[in-house]
Amino acid sequence: MSSLDRKAEILTTKAFPTVSPYFLPRSDSTFRSKGFAGWSDMLYSIWEDPQEWLEYYHMRSILEKVNSMVMARFGAPIRKRLDARKVTETRLKNVAHNVRRTGYLEIIDGILPHWPRKGG
Repeated sequence: MSSLDRKAEILTTKAFPTVSPYFLPRSDSTFRSKGFAGWSDMLYSIWEDPQEWLEYYHMRSILEKVNSMVMARFGAPIRKRLDARKVTETRLKNVAHNVRRTGYLEIIDGILPHWPRKGG
């Protein structure tokens, strides 16, 4: 068993027992698990409903891409120590990312976004 398989098994069985892996298997994959119990569950969920599985898979890949873009733009790690401030800093980075992407839409495609206002 590789160290990556061992880490995945520890994470999914002890810390996060309801988490299931979502990565695209190779075309020659089988249901035989070689060290990781979640492997056969993941393959069974693909076999049971491929469209639903692909929706979740692509949602996760989109989230990973956004996280990668935010880290590339705002490369500094989170500096705050209090949990509430960590959440605030993370949200502000995501808002700045969304504003930047919306600006690209305005420039490239000529799309004018509708910004809903709260309050008066």
